[in-house]
This record gives sequence, structure tokens and C-alpha cells, in this order.
Amino acid sequence: MNVVTGIDGSGVRHELLINNHFYDEKQLLQLLDNCEPDTQLVKLIHDIKARGAADANRLCKLLIDSGLVGAVTNDSSDIDLSQDDGPSRCLELLKVVLSCVSSMDTNARTVTKATAIQSTAYGNVYPMSRKPRGYCVIIDNEKFNIESLKRRLGTKADANRLSSVFHQLFFDVKLYRNKTAQQMETLLTDIAADKALEGHNALAVIMLSHGSKEGIYGTDGFTVALKDILEMFNNEKCPQLIDKPKMFFINACRGCNIKFELLYTKIDPGIRKSLGATAAPVLTTWSDMFVYYSSIQGYISTRNILNGSWFGQELADCLAESAHREHLNDIMTIDVAKRVSEKIAQIKDQSTKQAIETLIRGSVKKENCKPDTQLPTLIINIASRSGSEVNRLCELMVSSGLVVEDCGQCVNEGSLCSSTWLADIMSSIMMVNTGELTVTKATQLKDTKHGDVYPMARKPRGYCVIIDNESFEDKSLEFRFGSIADVRRLSTVFEQLFFDVKLYNNQKAEQMKTRLADIAADSALVGHDALVVIMLSHGSEEGIYGTDGVTVNLNTILEMLNNENCPQLIDKPKMFFTNACRGGKYDPGIRKSLGRPQLLSTWSDMFVYYSSIEGYVSKRDTLSGSWFGQYLAICLAELAHREHLNDIVTIQVAKRVGDMCGESDSQSRKQAVETHIRGSVKKGNCEADTQLATLIADIESRSGEELSRLCGLMISSGLVSDTVADSVDSG
Repeated sequence: MNVVTGIDGSGVRHELLINNHFYDEKQLLQLLDNCEPDTQLVKLIHDIKARGAADANRLCKLLIDSGLVGAVTNDSSDIDLSQDDGPSRCLELLKVVLSCVSSMDTNARTVTKATAIQSTAYGNVYPMSRKPRGYCVIIDNEKFNIESLKRRLGTKADANRLSSVFHQLFFDVKLYRNKTAQQMETLLTDIAADKALEGHNALAVIMLSHGSKEGIYGTDGFTVALKDILEMFNNEKCPQLIDKPKMFFINACRGCNIKFELLYTKIDPGIRKSLGATAAPVLTTWSDMFVYYSSIQGYISTRNILNGSWFGQELADCLAESAHREHLNDIMTIDVAKRVSEKIAQIKDQSTKQAIETLIRGSVKKENCKPDTQLPTLIINIASRSGSEVNRLCELMVSSGLVVEDCGQCVNEGSLCSSTWLADIMSSIMMVNTGELTVTKATQLKDTKHGDVYPMARKPRGYCVIIDNESFEDKSLEFRFGSIADVRRLSTVFEQLFFDVKLYNNQKAEQMKTRLADIAADSALVGHDALVVIMLSHGSEEGIYGTDGVTVNLNTILEMLNNENCPQLIDKPKMFFTNACRGGKYDPGIRKSLGRPQLLSTWSDMFVYYSSIEGYVSKRDTLSGSWFGQYLAICLAELAHREHLNDIVTIQVAKRVGDMCGESDSQSRKQAVETHIRGSVKKGNCEADTQLATLIADIESRSGEELSRLCGLMISSGLVSDTVADSVDSG
């Protein structure tokens, strides 16, 4: 029996719609073609509502007579179907009722239990054993006080579904509905100040609301900027959560752009054939894009004038060490971020720390991709003195034979030219002084048949574009000593990783854009596996500086290489590493006592997941809830027992959301998830316990006598060997 269905499977039989002359069979099938089962009823309501009062009136009576809903609500007594707006008001009311009905059908999702707890011995996995794991704060804004913000029908389904999943993951779920901007700020401030966090393993914050580029809407129409929320929970403001994962899931629009369909037909026939496509699938504009910043938005990026930047050093070292066995995002967010965060510098008589930031746009897959010398120190010192001192050093270096005589042409051309000449000499020395890195070879290729690993077999893998700006026309931007060390290191590593390295030195803003536009238009990308772009320059919150002092916003660069503007790289990883300041703030660090005082970065262990790319709308069905909310709950329930959080969201959730296709104004509509990670993180497993682990955790929280009795019982039963007997005796 054919039925026009809602989320719970109930609905109106096709024969009722045909017999009552709403549609003939062909019209009905055409209307519901390519329509997900849980959205059929909404599509039907919208279609008939658009016809006028008479048909809307008839549909209202049919829906009630068919038993799809019993009594509509008490409010239905105020609706007169004979009035012009009666049917329309009734239909809106029916949608509310259907939304409420669908939100009740969300508790069937059962979280898969873990069979073992992951080892935390290596320090790369977050402990997840306490009960509760921590708070899961859900703010669900459905009704708004201003007309321009419509009621968010379907959001209850998301809230209930996610509440159920996080409850099964042993989080203490705190659900708040319909909060103003000030109320949202207050309740999150209270959470950040809660002493109970000290005894928790983690924090999850889920925000379901309307949104814009400015932030997340409260019910009063005012926005709360996400950066303000994140600051509430950084290591300075919320020390109870230091070294613990802080997870933010933002299900809200981030602008008004609607992404329309992109088809594989933009690719030449060879690519389409290699994909095995019989029909052109619809893609989202954004996918497979990784962006790694050397510092948090608003903060400086530290660079050593001899050895190069912290970020550049550790990026090269970690890729050389781990590219054969780890996928890129783990290397960056766990290894590189950790090493950078452990460094400390003295700037302006103040200790300074640094944390990296990661941005992932759309769905992705797993991508397996030092000592100083005395002479550079001497050169740097003299280069900071007067022009005559610099000239004397230049003459001495030439006469001593340290450099060849024809390099001395600049000596008599004034101190400015001499300083430039010294910079060139410094670069030459650094080329010699930078230790050679050897990339560890993989012993076997990763299996790509499950679709969660990028193929990496072609030679070259693709281009590695390095833009290195050292010398600037704007004298307020200093010469970037040490940058050449980063260039040498990274060129060496990416060449060994089989990338075709293209190095561009000292580019103006327009030249940078032109270089990258040319790369995006290069037909050779069709035969590549990936693209790497590394930008080494000064920077600000506005973007990355060209040598002319003009900035290029990174979003401009990312748009050049998205699926719409660069179809040759569809379904291939696009990796961006920006090594530049992102503002003028210094991170003084946070002191934490771990037996001995330890200086930590202000930002770490922070995961932020947006349901859409900045500037784009976020899709929500009035019955079944949002795409993001549905698949976040489903994927956590299915995979939290074996996958760590970031892979679940960036690979699984993002892929399923990216595969969805809606319709708006007769245009296909797509959506892509965006991820931000601030500071170093670990593998965030939210797995459900096994019975034994639960038992041990419970007894561990009791008295020492109880714990000793359990240890003795486990040894006598043979569950563990008697080698742990000493721990029993010690109580």
C-alpha cells in the first residue's frame, strides 16, 4: 500500500489523495520523485497550500479524517476553515503537531557498546571512564520573539535524538529550551564556573538555533558570537577543563547563501568514467579541504630567526616521522599541535605560548600522506647595528674568503643594500645549517576500498605550492629571517612524499592570487591525487600579507579551489598550511601544577563543529529535524565505540550530510559541515563502557578497603595475574 509518509512512517494513502481528486497517479509520483520518505508529507502540504484556500481546506479535513492526527490541538478551535486564512493557519498548526509527533520517535537509536577501553598510556587518547563523563549542554531555540526569525520546526527531533545518544554515552544532559542571547551567555558562564567540571572527563555543548555570520541567535533576536563562547571555556577562563576535550556542535545557519547543485559533468569524460558514474551525482561546493593555521585567530605566530618557525619545524618533523602510518589530520591536531604548544619563547620580557588552529570544510577522508651555529647569531647581532657596522662585516666576510668575492658587489652601495645582502648570506647559511630530514617509508599502501582513505599512489602525488614572503616593501613589515629554514625543510619533506614542489618567493598580494588562480585552472590537476598550499608570510586578522603590504583573505584562496571553481580536485584532499600571525595578541600561557609548574597554552583540546560552511544556510526538515542533527546522533550511536570523535564528524557525519540533497525554489540544495580545532588535542573517544569497566570504575570510587577486596578477587579468580599483588598490599 503506497503511503505519503512522515518521520514515524504514518501518513496518507495514495488512493485517498487520488480518489479525492488532489492528484492523478502520475502527478503524485512525479511530485514525490527523489523525495526522502520522511519529507513526503511536508512536500505534499506545501504543494497543496500553494494552490489556495479551497484545496488547503479539503486537505485539512482529509488529514484529520484519515486519522493522521487526532484532535489537532486546543488551538484548532480558534481556526475557522471558512475564513480566507483558516486553511493556511490550520496547515501551519498541523505542521507543528507533526513536528511534535516526529520528535517523540527518536529514542530507538541504541548506542553500540565498546568491547574494550582504549589505552591512554601513550597520552594520545582522552580518558573516558568517569560517571558522568561530563555535561552535555543542549540549547534548543525553537520559538523566537521577532517575525523575521521563523519557528524552527523539527528542532525537537534533534534535541531529543541527541539527548538520548549523549545520555547513553554517560553524559549528564542539560537541556535548555528557548533562551535569549543574555540567558545563553549566563547559563554557559555558569557552566564554565562549575566546580564539578574538575571531576569530569569532557564537556559537550550543542546549540540548535537560527544563526548568521555574526553568531547564534537567542529567542530575542540578538546574537551571541561563538568566539565569546569559546573564550569562556579556554584554559585561562575554565581551568577545570585543562587537558580535557571541549566539544561544540553548532547547528545553525551561518549566512544566507544557498548552495545549488554542482555536477560531475563539469569534469572531463575521463574523470567521470573513472568514478564509474552512470548519472551525474550532485555534490556540495565544499569538501575535502583542510586548513592548518600556525596560530589562533588574533594571535601572533612565533618564528625563530635562525631555525625558522615552531610550526614549520614541527610540521616537517612530524610528517617525516609519521606520514607512513598516520593520516594527516591526526598528525596535525595531535602531534604537530602538541609539540608547538609545548614550546615557550620570551618576547618583550614575557613568556609566550602558541596554539595552532585547524579548519576542515566539508567531508574528508583519512590522508596518509636543528642546532644553532655561532656565525648566524653573530650576523643577526651586527645586522641590527648601524650601516657602517654592517658594511665592515660585509668587507670582513669577503676578505676572509667566507663568501666569494663577486658576492661583495653590494658592500659599497649603502647600509640598506648591505642589510639585504646579509639577509641573502644568512639564507645561504641556513640552507647548509638546516638538518636534512628523511621521511619514513610506508611498508604498505592503505586500503581505499571502503571509501574513507584518499588514494595516494600517483607520481607526482600533486603540486606542493610554497609561497615564501621574506622581504617587504612596507617597512613596518620586518624581514622574515628564518623563513628559508622552513622552506628548505618543507620542500625536502614534500619532495620525499612525491609532491611536485613549486616555490614562489616574495609575491605581492595580486601575484599570490594570480599564482593560485593559475594552479586552480591547471588541467594537470585531473591526474593528481592531492594539492598542498603552504603560505609563509606576515599576517593579520584580515589575511596574509603580500610583499606590498596588502593582505589576501584566506577565504578568497579557498574559494578558488572549491569544487565549483576547481572541479579537477573534486573528491581529492586540498591541504592549506598558513604560517603567519593572525593578529597581535601574545599568549602568556596558563600555569598548571603537575608536580612541577607547567606553562600551558591558553587554547587547547577544543573541537567546534558547524552544521554548515560560514556564510551558508543549514538545512532542517520540519518533521525529522536537521541533516546534521540526524547524522550526528546516528553516527555517534554507531561508531563511538571504536572511532574517535574527529573522524566520526569529519569523515562519517560530513559525508552523510554532504550526500543529502534538498530543494529550494526548484533548485537542488546541498550542505557541507565545517570543523574548527583550537590547540592540541587527543583522540576523543566517547565510547560506552563494557560491564567490567563499569564495575571497576564504580568500586574504584569507594573506600580503599573495597578496592583491595576487588583486587584480591580478580587475582584469585585468575582474571589478572598475581604480578599486581604488590598494589593490593599497598592499599
